[in-house]
Amino acid sequence: MRDLSKCSILVVDDTETNVDILVDILGDDYEVRVAMDGPGALETVAMAPPDLILLDIMMPGMDGYEVCRRLKADDNTKNIPIIFVTALQGEDDETKGFALGSVDYITKPFRPATVTARVKTHLELKLSRQDLEKQNEWLREHIRIKEEVERITRHDLKTPLGAVISVPGVILKEQTNLTPEQIELLQMLEETGYRMLDMINSTLDLYKMETGQYQPQLGPVDLLKLVNEIRGETRELIQSKNLSVICLVRGRSPLPADSFIVQGEEMLLYSILANILKNAVEASPTGEKIRIAFDDRESQVMAINNKGVVPEEVGDRFFEKYVTSGKPGGTGLGTYSAKLMAAALGAEIRMESSEKTGTTLLIKFPRPTDTPAAIPAAITGAVVLGTATYKMVSPISFKDNSGQPASNEGQFAGALRVKVLPGKEGLAKESVRDSQLQTLGVQGPPLKSASAPVGSDSGQLNRDLRILVVDDSLMMRQTIKGILRQMGFTNIVLAANGEQAKLEVDKEGCDLIVSDWNMPNMTGIELLRYVRSAAQLKNTPFILLTSEIKQENVLEAIHAKVNEYILKPFTPDLLRKKIMRVIKK
Repeated sequence: MRDLSKCSILVVDDTETNVDILVDILGDDYEVRVAMDGPGALETVAMAPPDLILLDIMMPGMDGYEVCRRLKADDNTKNIPIIFVTALQGEDDETKGFALGSVDYITKPFRPATVTARVKTHLELKLSRQDLEKQNEWLREHIRIKEEVERITRHDLKTPLGAVISVPGVILKEQTNLTPEQIELLQMLEETGYRMLDMINSTLDLYKMETGQYQPQLGPVDLLKLVNEIRGETRELIQSKNLSVICLVRGRSPLPADSFIVQGEEMLLYSILANILKNAVEASPTGEKIRIAFDDRESQVMAINNKGVVPEEVGDRFFEKYVTSGKPGGTGLGTYSAKLMAAALGAEIRMESSEKTGTTLLIKFPRPTDTPAAIPAAITGAVVLGTATYKMVSPISFKDNSGQPASNEGQFAGALRVKVLPGKEGLAKESVRDSQLQTLGVQGPPLKSASAPVGSDSGQLNRDLRILVVDDSLMMRQTIKGILRQMGFTNIVLAANGEQAKLEVDKEGCDLIVSDWNMPNMTGIELLRYVRSAAQLKNTPFILLTSEIKQENVLEAIHAKVNEYILKPFTPDLLRKKIMRVIKK
């Protein structure tokens, strides 16, 4: 039982008899203070706010209604419960008092039991609200700390992961005598790095999905391609159980050129399908067939069937959290997260299981409501692979090299997967990973044509340019240095933080800066601002590297006049393209 003996009560009444009665009733149980008029009450509350106020309505000068109005208008006193004490018993009087913020009424003449009961009730309610607010504040702080720790963890993991993703490409470009097996291993290492990146990025996303805060970035995704990738990654498990996996697209075997495009996020859809397909393989009896069917003739659906049967005791709770059966080491989170991710994308997922047909998981995807027919015009020769919902975004104003506002035509939201067909406009491609800035409404420069492919040596570039690489990770500095050496650059200077970089540019200047954002002593954005503020350095090309894809970061970098903005981890080709772009300008 809660101890209320330390609670304080302010009695406000202009009649001494009433004050004496209330003090007698409450004085043994609480600390009681007294005020004989409205101004005195306000002064007392300002000096030491009580836990509860018993307030007379009819007082000369300033009545109780006005005292209540002023207390409720002040942020410091608005949460103090006020019980009106009055001889007025009309319904209008009570309505007026409650409208002003009072919590209760006590009518004169006083009944001690009534006074005691109501005071105790509202003190307990007040203290309970305070406890609840403290708990909510603790939870908010806990969530903030959790998100901050996860943000730091993701950043720290992405730095070494950058090498896992970038180094295979560097080796493949440098070495021409690799065996097919070595090439395959390096490609698998790069792809594994991307899958790890997806897992890192999704650690906080599941929490956001559970709390309804997740905002998906929708774009066209080829489910058939994803399924083929997952089949390759699980082939050892499939072979160990002597299973065969059969795919059908619109009722027939798929052709090499077939695709099955739905609207979604590639990372989420990969996680959904990987969970479901792995479950199907594990649940299937040895030597059986797993059928994966795609159909969009009436609605966009995908079905995965295996001959295993879901135990009856978990059938109704198949998608619930921590539900598992007969699976050593199972967490019960696979199907739960799959359903959560599907819901975040607006898709429906359900399960049917019987002895006759086995177990089928059916996913129904929403059909696109709009087509982006006019959007790809910004990319010459582009053909959209499937339809998706796009929305125009508010233009972000920034200046090009001429000092004039750059055009905002062609800005869009949503990851765009396109290919540029061969022809007079050249051959190039824009990947989903390279469109992440565009999902924030930032339109990058147009693609280069085949006549001057990105990263090629036109003979006009000065390979003696002094390039400054700034990153607090030695691994990342060496990785970027290796990419630059592949491009033919030899005058490369390394710095471990912004302060070291500042000393280098002050001493000898440089022709290009490639800098990480998050570093000790001086961050990359601080270094950028310093460079732009110095007359002799202000036109130095600057590329920022970061693991954070936040719109406010993008805007901050644009306002600081960054030339290019690259998300970690990145491929060597992407870095080469960005470097060539800023140098050629």
